[in-house]
Amino acid sequence: MKSNLYVLLHSVSSVRIVIEFTRIALGFDVKNLIISKAEGSAAMTGVPTAQRAAYKKGANNLFYFKDLTDVIELINPDSMFFIVPSKYTKDIFDAKKVKNILDKNSKVLLAFNGHKSSFPKREMDLGEPISLDLPSYIGPLGSLAIILNDLVVKH
Repeated sequence: MKSNLYVLLHSVSSVRIVIEFTRIALGFDVKNLIISKAEGSAAMTGVPTAQRAAYKKGANNLFYFKDLTDVIELINPDSMFFIVPSKYTKDIFDAKKVKNILDKNSKVLLAFNGHKSSFPKREMDLGEPISLDLPSYIGPLGSLAIILNDLVVKH
């Protein structure tokens, strides 16, 4: 996977979501994985477990930031896509569009919310909200797997 792709899990409180999200990202050879605004057991157990898994895989770029503003300030992405339920946007994920941006060596950040709900509007306004072309939202784990499959395997 290209080194200018950054995958973000934001606002998560579940250890299982952190671990499974990390497993999926590493399975697709994501080089830059970010976790921000982890709370409770996700912060205390999930993040260290994710760091251990990333280190064992040889992927040393697992970042842990306090909040989304830190992610934007420090990563400084050229394009930022928020993966949200379709009721929040009419824009559908387009793997070719993202791939074209990556091919120009621009930094792309794909942001997934760690809860079943979506990002607050003020956060979505910082980037481009997009959804998968599915009957209903399947959460961050399924969405990540579909998107990375489209980016890595199909293109």
